[in-house]
Amino acid sequence: MLSDQGVLALINELGLGEDMCWGETKTGFYTDGQWYSMSNAVEFLKFPPLGLIDKFRLGLTIFYASKLKNWRRLETIPVTTWLRRWSGKRTFEKIWLPLLKAKLGENYEEASAAFIWAIIARMYAARKSGLKKEMFGHLRGGYANLLAHFVESLRNAGVDLQPGSAVRSVTRRPGGGHTVTLADGSLRRHDRVIVTLPGPAAARICTDLSADEMNRLKSLSYQGIVCLSLLLRRPLKGALCHQHHRSGALHRDHRDERVGRPEQFSWEHPGLSPKYVSPGSFAGSSGRGDHRGVHRRSSPDDPGSHGAGRALGACFKGSPVLALSTLGYSGTLHQAKTTSEGLYLVNSALIVNGTLNANETVNLANHWAAKLLREAPVATVPGNCCVCGTTEGPVVGQGKDFEYDTTEEEFAAKRCDCGVLYLDKRPAESELGRIYPKSYHAYDFSEQSFGLVFRVRRKLEGQRLLKVLGPLPGDARILDVGCGDGFHLSLLREQGPPGWSLGGVDSDARAVAVARHHGLDVREGFLENQNFSPASCDVVLLIMTIEHLAEPAAVLRQISGLLKPGGRVVIVTDRADSLDQRIFGGRYWGGYHFPRHWSLFTAGSLATLAEQCGLEVVRSGTLLSPVNWVYSVRNWLVEKEAPAWLVRCFSLQAPVMLGVFTLVDGFLNLFGRGSILQVVLERPHENKS
Repeated sequence: MLSDQGVLALINELGLGEDMCWGETKTGFYTDGQWYSMSNAVEFLKFPPLGLIDKFRLGLTIFYASKLKNWRRLETIPVTTWLRRWSGKRTFEKIWLPLLKAKLGENYEEASAAFIWAIIARMYAARKSGLKKEMFGHLRGGYANLLAHFVESLRNAGVDLQPGSAVRSVTRRPGGGHTVTLADGSLRRHDRVIVTLPGPAAARICTDLSADEMNRLKSLSYQGIVCLSLLLRRPLKGALCHQHHRSGALHRDHRDERVGRPEQFSWEHPGLSPKYVSPGSFAGSSGRGDHRGVHRRSSPDDPGSHGAGRALGACFKGSPVLALSTLGYSGTLHQAKTTSEGLYLVNSALIVNGTLNANETVNLANHWAAKLLREAPVATVPGNCCVCGTTEGPVVGQGKDFEYDTTEEEFAAKRCDCGVLYLDKRPAESELGRIYPKSYHAYDFSEQSFGLVFRVRRKLEGQRLLKVLGPLPGDARILDVGCGDGFHLSLLREQGPPGWSLGGVDSDARAVAVARHHGLDVREGFLENQNFSPASCDVVLLIMTIEHLAEPAAVLRQISGLLKPGGRVVIVTDRADSLDQRIFGGRYWGGYHFPRHWSLFTAGSLATLAEQCGLEVVRSGTLLSPVNWVYSVRNWLVEKEAPAWLVRCFSLQAPVMLGVFTLVDGFLNLFGRGSILQVVLERPHENKS
């Protein structure tokens, strides 16, 4: 569905976005011996099996469930009790009961109300994403297409895949890590192991788990599935989903979807008829056969009939598939991180506030992959003051990655006598892809993501940037180092003279891709690896960049060589001696940006560094910025485990608090004490001593 952003992001990441096909969902009900379409509000109001009051209560049930946030309370209520209470007995019998039987079989009476809430929430989100329509999409070639590209991508990334290798056991090694014993007797040793099998199967092979963990895994109730796959001459009444009231079966007509090669299917319409059942109660067999019972009044040989006519089909069976959401379900679950250090059990049973589907599964995998990565040690190198070279400064602040949660490790900030704040033991270059996640704001600071904040910042930054640049030649060449998604280059392109030559460089491929998408001339990599011509630039921008550099002095020397005589460097960076730093500097100061800011300066220490690199300070001052104030409060709230809604009030998407602290920092900036340092450096003319 359009709301299934997790699986759609994966599809796009694998380059398959153009293979998605979308259509509006159509729904039909078979009840009281008749087929009824119920795909829109008019058909719903005309639906004969329900009276007006029944329809009102059904609509109220769906609306109420879509707005309900406290899903844990629903875990204490049987789904049958909750639906009868809200929708009434007749609506329950005609609508909800067949749906429950189709999904849960005879185990529906054991399910909690949280089960149906998750389904309603997903469908409601799909309608919101589809402009008030339920849009259903499929990938050409089905999931086989996705998996083939996924395998190729993983192998290209150096992942060692061992398909068809059954696992006999996973045991803890005395020296740490685990031994995986395969069915053929071979052994594999790993530091950490993630088991994604269903609960009872996981309990069989993970022999080092505690008795409580074993009991929790074995107590999970699973549903199996029987799915009749059909090739039909004609679509099922032109609707995508059909609910069979009498049998509780759910039939899906996939119409133009092709799960294999198109030539295999000719003009037939693929259709699925899935039914969840208790494990061990499977019926039916694979093979060819007729499927005429659903459309009793259809003639197989009548070309004008709306029925399916004759069909070829095969029956597929699988167990276990769906963990049953029973009363108090989330409280009875096993923990993903087990008592056996380095062993994780991550399976679909952990989807406690959703319903089993590909999107929820991908989201679960993403969540735990990120969590495991956070727990992994960060490779570090020694930190030092980039001006004095010392490593012996006192620790003045200590904290973690409050903003992006890329690691659970703590980092320390030291202060040198010259005024520089530097990160002690900073991440190695190999960790850049980890500490700068996809969601990093500088990689795609767009109106779509930031709304009013983007528009205000765009206007203010444009005016501020043109002012500091001052008069430049009509053909001036400007280079933005660490340009991110090209935000500032875009401002100069739109608001500056048309003759300016604008270029950028950034080490992150994702940011470069966004900048290039906007039509900007941006190179990927580090500045030292580029072949820019010496003395070719009029201005070089280092806007919120120098604090991220491993060797600021080396970069400034290279920039000095790129500048024409009299050319200038504009540096904007967090101020290491600001009032917000003094208030929050012990742990929560937003300017630390742990672990991404490696060197932070005062005006004096930056002037000393510039002199060492052959540059002169021609202007120095402060700029107002609410960002560090807002993020300092946010970091404190995060560590205190404040409610998510309160944390969101202190972010780059929160115009109210940004406005409040703009007033605070604006007042300080009147006295040259703003949070942000702006320094303009110049390369001296050749004849200047």
